This record gives sequence, C-alpha cells and structure tokens, in this order.
Amino acid sequence: MSPMLAVFTVTLLCVGHGLPLSFQSRKHDGFQTKGQFTEKYFTQTLDHFNFNSMGNGTFQQRYLITDKYWKEGYGPILFYTGNEGDIWEFAANSGFISELAAQQGGLVIFAEHRYYGRSLPFGKDSFSSPQVGLLTVEQALADFALMISELKQQLAAPLCPVIAFGGSYGGMLSAYMRLKYPNMVAGALAASAPVLSTAGLGDSRQFFRDVTADFERVSPACRDAVRGAFQQLKELAQLQDYSRIQSEFFLCSPLASSQDIQQLYGLLRNAFTLMAMLDYPYSTHFMGNMPANPVKVGCETMLSGPDLLTNLRNTAGIVYNSTGGLSCFDLYTLYLQCADPTGCGLGLDSLAWDYQVLPPSKHTAQNKQDVNVV
Repeated sequence: MSPMLAVFTVTLLCVGHGLPLSFQSRKHDGFQTKGQFTEKYFTQTLDHFNFNSMGNGTFQQRYLITDKYWKEGYGPILFYTGNEGDIWEFAANSGFISELAAQQGGLVIFAEHRYYGRSLPFGKDSFSSPQVGLLTVEQALADFALMISELKQQLAAPLCPVIAFGGSYGGMLSAYMRLKYPNMVAGALAASAPVLSTAGLGDSRQFFRDVTADFERVSPACRDAVRGAFQQLKELAQLQDYSRIQSEFFLCSPLASSQDIQQLYGLLRNAFTLMAMLDYPYSTHFMGNMPANPVKVGCETMLSGPDLLTNLRNTAGIVYNSTGGLSCFDLYTLYLQCADPTGCGLGLDSLAWDYQVLPPSKHTAQNKQDVNVV
C-alpha cells in the first residue's frame, strides 16, 4: 500500500455502529482550535525495544484532546502524530482537523513527539548521552501506538477507527503509522511529507528549487532582485567590508570573521525558506508571526526601491522583526545553524531536531550553499 493518500472523500465509521458519515473537502475558513483542547499527560514507556537499558522506566508525554464534536463511542478518532515542536503550535494551526471532526463527529487527539515541547523523557538531561539515543522515529511511532491503544480503552472506544494526520515530518510519521501499525491505524493523511527525499530518492536540490519557484511565480523580477542583493552582499564580504555589512543589516554586533558571514547568509536564507513554507493566504503564528501571503509580501518588499541591501534587510524583517520591536538583529540568537539546511528553530526543540536530522536520518536537502533563490 502506498504510504501517501490522496483524499477527496473520506468515509468514517465505527464497526457495528449505524450508518457512515461522508466528508467533502471544503475551503479553509479560519477554524479556531486552541480553546477547544484539554492538555493532558500520558505515562509513556521510555524504551519500547530494550528493557535492559531502562527497565520499566516511564516519562510523561503531553497530548491535547477534545471531545467537543465526538459522538462518544461511535465517531472516529483523528490522531495527529506530533512532529518537531511544541504540540500547542500544531494544534493552533491545524484547523482542518477540527473542521473534519465537526463534520464526522470525531474525537481529536494531538500527541506531542518525545523530546519536544514538554515531553522531555529526562528533563534537562534529555539531550545528554546516552539519554538522547532514545530519540528515534521507531520509539516515537511506538509511543503513538501505545497511546492510541491505551486511550481507546480508557475512552471506551475500542471499535472506533483511528485516522492519523500529520504534516511534513509529522506527515511521514502518519504514513509510517499506517505501514507499521495497520492494526491500529485505519488510514493516514500525510501532508507535505518528504517520504521519498528522506529515503534518498529524487533530486536533493529540489526543495530549494521549489523555494525559488515560489518567489519567481510572484515575479521573475523578485527572484532577480534577491539574487542581486545576495551578490552585493557577497562582494562586500569578499572585500571584508564588515562595518558596511553591519550597518546595512542593522546587526547588533560587529562582524569579525567568515563564520559570522556564513551565519548571516544562513539567517537570510532561512527567512526566505520560512516564507515559502508558511505561504498561507491568511496570517499565521506558527514558527513566528507571518502575514498573509508572505511570499507576495516579501517580493513587494524586495521590489520596493533601488537599494537591494535595504530591501533584503527589510524582507528578512518580515520573519525576524514582525512586530517592529527589534532595533537590531542578533545573528546568533535569531537563527541557529544546524544539520537541516531548512532550519531547526530555536531552544531545546532545535537541539532535538538537529540530532534527528544527522545520519542515520539522512535528510537530503542540499547543503546551505546551494540555494537557488540566493
């Protein structure tokens, strides 16, 4: 069975309970989700595969649940396979699942991924060795499987089908759940899941080509302006005109080395990456505050005047200074270099994701120097 599901009409029912319900996909209408959920914790097994290492050790795994729309003991269970971040962020930006639950009479559960958010198996020591070794896809899938099994019993819903949902890495986990635990998951919707690229298939440069295409689609002049701005920055860096670069980009601290230049490149590149990934037709507050249609806004900013470096700085400000509250950009607090060239975020979550994308995870997006839009 293919791990990717193209879903246009979904029919969900609990075996032996009346007639099925049908769902026809419809336009997103800004469903509000955050106030619906109750935050709870599940006593989770530390190591599902080697009881010699941790014995019967457990940790508290966070999950969010709402039965607002649920036809108790009858409706389906819509289970979000949490990915690399705080689970509240995903719940607050996944209104589609709540829309579906309202139409299907479904129970919604958002499970937080181990080592992210508040689901830290060893607290502040979670990222020390050997404790961090339990941060694997296999352990995460086993977490979700055990949680589904136990919660279905607690909720007296043993016959209700579970549909897994997820986006990006979370989409991969949803697809994997359907493959690895088909006895527990009746279906999966894997949105923007890089299953093939993570397996080393396809063109490793395609991600950044897609980022470039997003901006080019708004205007070829936008693409050319971005490339022209980065070329000017490159020329200043070759001249080691660090004071000029600091002035142009409102940097908090003076630049002193090529490492600082690479950090600046990374920060600027990451701004374009985030705008492309979060290019929704409505404003979002996920991975920062983003306006509606951020790629379009970014292009308008890049084409707002003849000074390309000023335009590049202001475009990066869409991501890093959305409130206008920053008087300068701190290179090493606003962006962290990591193993994933598309970015790892900030804080403890960035440590977890940096660890996960190192081999053997083998994420294959091309290295940070090969960004077409730049």
